[in-house]
Amino acid sequence: MQRRLQGLLVMRFLSVLALVIFASCQNEAGKQDMLFTVVQKDLNSAETSYLESFGLISRASILVSSSLEGQISTRSLTQDFYSASNPNVDYNGKKMLFSAQKRDAGAWQIYEMDLEDGDVSQLTNSNTNCLSPVYLPDGSIVFSKEIEEDGINQFALFKLNRDKQIEERITYTPGSYFVLGTLHDGRIICSKLRVGLNDESQRKLLVMRPDGSKEMLFSENDRTLVRSGVESTDGTIYLFESDGNISGSVYGLGYNDPLHTKRIIAEKVSDKIMAMSLRAPDQLLVSLEDSEKNEQGVYEFKLNSDSLIGPIFKDKDLKVVGIAAIQKRKVPKKIPSEVNHEEQTALLLCQDAGFYSFQTDDSKAQKAVKLEVMGKNSSMGIVDLEADGSVYLKLQADTPFRLRTLDANNEVVNGPSSWINLRPNERRACTGCHQGMDQAPDNRQPIAVTKEPIEIPRVSELLANHDKIE
Repeated sequence: MQRRLQGLLVMRFLSVLALVIFASCQNEAGKQDMLFTVVQKDLNSAETSYLESFGLISRASILVSSSLEGQISTRSLTQDFYSASNPNVDYNGKKMLFSAQKRDAGAWQIYEMDLEDGDVSQLTNSNTNCLSPVYLPDGSIVFSKEIEEDGINQFALFKLNRDKQIEERITYTPGSYFVLGTLHDGRIICSKLRVGLNDESQRKLLVMRPDGSKEMLFSENDRTLVRSGVESTDGTIYLFESDGNISGSVYGLGYNDPLHTKRIIAEKVSDKIMAMSLRAPDQLLVSLEDSEKNEQGVYEFKLNSDSLIGPIFKDKDLKVVGIAAIQKRKVPKKIPSEVNHEEQTALLLCQDAGFYSFQTDDSKAQKAVKLEVMGKNSSMGIVDLEADGSVYLKLQADTPFRLRTLDANNEVVNGPSSWINLRPNERRACTGCHQGMDQAPDNRQPIAVTKEPIEIPRVSELLANHDKIE
């Protein structure tokens, strides 16, 4: 009887051990799982091209691809949707956000799926398209939402607080924002596209805090839109850019100097890439569609040897237009927010508005003595600069503006700047109207900070000279 009991205990122990080993193998296999956004190859139309350039891919679906003992298996995760795209995996590798349509011509909404049991929750319920959702370190979500402003359709960034179910708009300047991800320092990185006649900004990459504050230029892209981006553990940021739904290129940026470190990755396939993702610090996954070289499907690209391996996934009827790895990631830093919605204003200090790049010592050069704050449709005010060129302003929050400097004759010296927006209670400072992050005036206390800030918009009687400036 005792031997039999011992035998049962041994069998139970071995069973538990087998389950542990199986679970461990499953976890290891799970690290190799990938999400592919796919679309039928024969779906080529003007409408599809337009939608796909914004990530709204007609009749697309999200597949999960698993590798076990060298065998690849795929299955659809979004068979209940007319179209689905933009998957973003959480930091634990257990859930994903995605945007999808329930039916043809319906508005795209944001959904969340549990990757372990397949349960789906709808997170937005908008009359307009919502896309490119990304997880934030505090559990909130940021995404792009289509809005109509000044008679123009564009995309602004919104933040969804998961606990309170509150949706908050965080970008207000003209143009379309498409969020790409979150950097290790906690800031959002996004692509911005010019829209409408009132937006004079170039296509660019921007970074900002998750509350929309401290928005600033990160880098500039050559093609229409940066469609995806991810940061490696070595501080390199890999981005994929293209024009519409045609193939594009992958490039890398150095985190510490993104404006001057752009380098093209995978030169030999740079014009044949349809999608990109980072699988490991030294390995990219790229989707290729090159009939001439007979390279079609998803390949591994080794960064340390510039070698292409694969395909690891291929389907003669499907085109892979999006890739995301299912893996656990380090949670970025959580940045505390200074935004206070009980405040209606924000502060801006400029150390020397007359300081800018390419300035000469020519005595005939114009000297800036005034600063004009320009709104979307009219001037918001003109103020005198201090003797050292400094100016301290108190502006209406969430009211986009541009700046330009004027001489004593109200002639434009420099500007207008790119659009600027300040969130409620935000404090912002700049060194001047310079180009390049390596330009800065002398380190000194600006005269303007010794006085109260000048309120903008200014009262109407102070704008009497505005007509002479136009």
